[in-house]
Amino acid sequence: MLPIRRLKPLALTWLPRLLFGAVLIVSLGRQIRAQVETVTAGPSEVKLHVTIKGGNREFRLGEVIPLELSFVSQIPKQYQINMAAYDRSGRMSYEQFVVKPDGAWRDPLRSYFNSIGGWLGGGLTNFNFLSETPTIISLDLNEWVQFTAPGKYRITVISSRVGSPTPFDKQLTLTSNELELAIISPTDKWQRATLEQAVAILDAPIRQTERDLSEQNRSKHDAIKTVRYLGTRAAANQLARYLRGDDNNLDFEYMFGLIGSPSRETALVETRRLLSDPDHPVTDMFLTTMSVLSVNPEESPEVMRAQFERSSDTIRGELVDTLPKKRGNALAVSLFTIVNHISPQAPVPESTRQLMVAQLAKMFDSLSIERQIELLQYRWDSIRSVKLLPVLQKYAQAYQEFPIPNEMHAYNFNQLSGTALQHWYELDPEGARPAVIQEISRPKPRFDARTLGILPDKTLPEVEELLIEHFSDIADQGGDYWFSGNLASLIERYGTAAILPRMFTIADKNVGKWACMIQGPALAYLLRVDPASARQRIETAMAARGEGFSACNHSLLSDVGSLHLDPLLEEIAIRSLNDGDPEVAANAAGFLGRFGSPAAEQRLWERFTQWSVQWHGRESELQYVNGTENRNLYQEGLGASLQQAIFSAGAWLTDKPKLQRLRQLSAGPSMQQQIDGVIAQWDQKPWRIDFVPSTDSQFNLLQYNLKSLDLLKQKLSQFPSGSSFIWSEASAVPSSNGAKVFAELSGFLLGRGMALHQQTSPSP
Repeated sequence: MLPIRRLKPLALTWLPRLLFGAVLIVSLGRQIRAQVETVTAGPSEVKLHVTIKGGNREFRLGEVIPLELSFVSQIPKQYQINMAAYDRSGRMSYEQFVVKPDGAWRDPLRSYFNSIGGWLGGGLTNFNFLSETPTIISLDLNEWVQFTAPGKYRITVISSRVGSPTPFDKQLTLTSNELELAIISPTDKWQRATLEQAVAILDAPIRQTERDLSEQNRSKHDAIKTVRYLGTRAAANQLARYLRGDDNNLDFEYMFGLIGSPSRETALVETRRLLSDPDHPVTDMFLTTMSVLSVNPEESPEVMRAQFERSSDTIRGELVDTLPKKRGNALAVSLFTIVNHISPQAPVPESTRQLMVAQLAKMFDSLSIERQIELLQYRWDSIRSVKLLPVLQKYAQAYQEFPIPNEMHAYNFNQLSGTALQHWYELDPEGARPAVIQEISRPKPRFDARTLGILPDKTLPEVEELLIEHFSDIADQGGDYWFSGNLASLIERYGTAAILPRMFTIADKNVGKWACMIQGPALAYLLRVDPASARQRIETAMAARGEGFSACNHSLLSDVGSLHLDPLLEEIAIRSLNDGDPEVAANAAGFLGRFGSPAAEQRLWERFTQWSVQWHGRESELQYVNGTENRNLYQEGLGASLQQAIFSAGAWLTDKPKLQRLRQLSAGPSMQQQIDGVIAQWDQKPWRIDFVPSTDSQFNLLQYNLKSLDLLKQKLSQFPSGSSFIWSEASAVPSSNGAKVFAELSGFLLGRGMALHQQTSPSP
């Protein structure tokens, strides 16, 4: 069996509190109940009342128990409620449950949230004001509480959904009434009939009418919950068979049903059988389910995590051994799962990788377009091989016209084609060049210079006449912003002065009115070819505002500067710091922080000081209140942009004394807290350089995120002699590239009187 190291699950180090608060508390299992019993309720004018939907008070073990949480406030528009209905971790964490008496219930997902070292939590939500009219939140108690014995129970719900709107992160803790219910033993006949009915709904053929689809989706959702919570061995077997990767949202339900099942051994036996079933596709979620089922749910989180790591390595190795037995879609999906986890930190022998790539080339057509994009865009380093050239050529040359080019199917189709073209050129530049030229020459090119700018040529005189002709034709026809943007981007990348007169004619009719994706590259072309003439057009675009104009001056400086830098842009940006439109001024600040010279620092300090004097003592006027209009919202954004530009700029070092000055000028706790976090990093010496290995290496140093080694060296050269740093690589296994970069950086710092030390233990 071939061992494969499991990639550590993704965990975010910072998530906005409004959307993602309290994500990790759910992993504490029974500890939650003990903690929340001591929490006091919120103010008397806000109430939480819990009932059982339908009014039933008696349920069988494994039967769905639907709750309705009713929130009211006697004072309208005083409190807001978070209406989130899902969480990317798989389970909501805004409610906690106190169950009495103790001893006959458990958290069905304790083993999942305690064995996985980290997960992505949170999700989009919206907020409503509470009033005397109840706001209803529907939940299933089974999600958090699994009864293990018949009896009478009392349930209390603790909710943290409600808070003060200014700021909302000042949350209340509301305690509900006590709800009584009775749990009785199910009969075998009821369990069999319930499962058969639910499975019949899930296996029913799809009806095509819109009404039928809507009704069927509701029925399927209810059926999935029925199977998930039933808890029998037959239900566990059925859940394992449904876990096929057809729908990620449904797979979460199947996975949690298996992990939370009282019949864990049955679930593990069935998933292990399906792992080697020739016709069962094995997804990453399937492997995660098996790994969690392999841990002892009664152990401590630390022990469970270690068991999970070992099981994951073993099970992935077993999947590699079973791949020769897989066929059809099962082989394609299972192969994708393994390839998706090959990396410098989780390698396989080169001979095995080449065999897998050869198989992948044969099975590529049977993968979904989303998986095809995933492999070519994000896993290319793991599968790069000339064996994939026929696949790349086929998809690069696939062409289809779409009425709406950014509609999802069209977007995915073209994204796959463009990525395939780039990799074809990477492996075979001479062979792919005609295909690149063909794409550039289309009247409506599918891609911009991010895809088609891969040629080494500085200019392409042979196609620029076509480019300007197509650009002019679309402009004369009223403009199609998608294709016009692609053409403008290609003109900026490859155009020469030969087409300048025609470009002036088009620009003078449209400047200030263009969509941003057109105007940015069009003006960047003018700036590159004829800076003197470009000044007038850029200044006209910056001044354009009001009806009939596109408001692209809110991003223009950054749009142009990211394509072509010129001292002219800094001059305009410094002047624009005092623009009457705070969004224009904020963009100017962002440009100076990203691209400005050292001379821009003093101008930013001056403008931030002016802003601080204007808003100190008026911080409450800047705060956003959910559901209301804040006229000063963009003034708050201007202050944040000025602050960010000063402390994260590339051209100068914002050290601790400057940060302390920034804190004094900040208005309100949110701005100050951000600076406090950065100051805390400066107090931890030696300062840490975090290396993030990827296709383009990245580095984190204090408040700076640096996208290349050259940018890191530029920033380090701003530190005083005698500074000391510690090297940290963000991966489970140090990479060979990391060792090379460490050695190069050590010599660089040594030559400037600074030191770089190797971290003695791996980063968490």
